[in-house]
Formats: sequence, structure tokens, C-alpha cells
Amino acid sequence: MKRRKGPARVEAEVTAVIASTQDLIAPWLSGLGFLRGEAELDRWTACIWFINGTRYVRLSATSDPRDAPSYCNVVLGDGHLEWPEVDWNGIALWRLARAQGDSEASEYPLNAAVDVPALVERMRADLERYALGFLRGDLSIFKHVRAEANRTREPYKIRIPNGDGTYRTEVDPDSAELKARFS
Repeated sequence: MKRRKGPARVEAEVTAVIASTQDLIAPWLSGLGFLRGEAELDRWTACIWFINGTRYVRLSATSDPRDAPSYCNVVLGDGHLEWPEVDWNGIALWRLARAQGDSEASEYPLNAAVDVPALVERMRADLERYALGFLRGDLSIFKHVRAEANRTREPYKIRIPNGDGTYRTEVDPDSAELKARFS
């Protein structure tokens, strides 16, 4: 299912990422048991989910000028897809790559000069190189890297009015539980 949000016009880079993902990554992930889930598309952003049981791969692209520079990202996760858990149960592919010695790994730059099919093929190759264990069901490295990333994160904070125009800040209990569970 594809949900379109916002204006009907979609930026060329985002459209190219979606098409290339369908051609180059979707069939490969399907062979590993990951079925295409929901996709969201708006003028400057796109997000496609591939799901296998509780594991997922989320590919996203943004060319929003308010969030420059434009980039693509691949996130791997294991757990529920609802917020706020989905924000704690996944990690970016570049984190797995760095844990395996690629100190240069990062998000994938996206701009008008980029050969989008080549970029998406690089994303697929990086999935194969750094995440094949995860994709085949071995979550050991993934869980270790996810735990390390979450240990350094602060749980979400909630600002609560005191009634006198001031506020107090408290740790969100759901976020604290998720941090503990995924660290």
C-alpha cells in the first residue's frame, strides 16, 4: 500500500529512489523472505518498509530543502513498527558497517548529480555486505550494535506544567522502559 501525503508533486530524486528500490532491492529482499510493507510518499520524502516476521528493513529518502543536505538511509529493526518502539528497536545500516570496520560509512548522499540507480545498488550491496546475517535471521551483531547505540541515548523527556507558569521535566516512563529493553 502506498500512502501519499501532501502535494501531488514529488521531487525527481525521490521518485527515482522509489523506482530503483522497486527494481533493485525489493526482489533481492523478497528472496530473503522480506515482503514489501507500507510505503509513504510525499513531495520531498519517501519511506518503504520490507518485513519478515518481527524484523524489518526501512529505506527512506529525503530531499526536503528544510532538512538539507538530501540523503537516503537504511534502517534495520526487530520489533513493533508503532511509535515510540520503532524509534528504539532499529539501527541505521551505517552503524552495522562501522561496527564491522567501515569507518567511512554514513547515510547515502542524494542530490541531482547522483546516479540514483547506482546509489540504490550501493545500498543493496551494503545490505549484503554488512547485514546479511540479520537478513538471514542471525541477530547477534545487530542486537549488540543496537544495544551500544541505545545505551548512549537519553530517554525522552516530558515537560509538565506546574500550574504557576513554570514546568518540570520528567523522564517519559515508556521511553525509559524501551531504552532498558533495547540497550
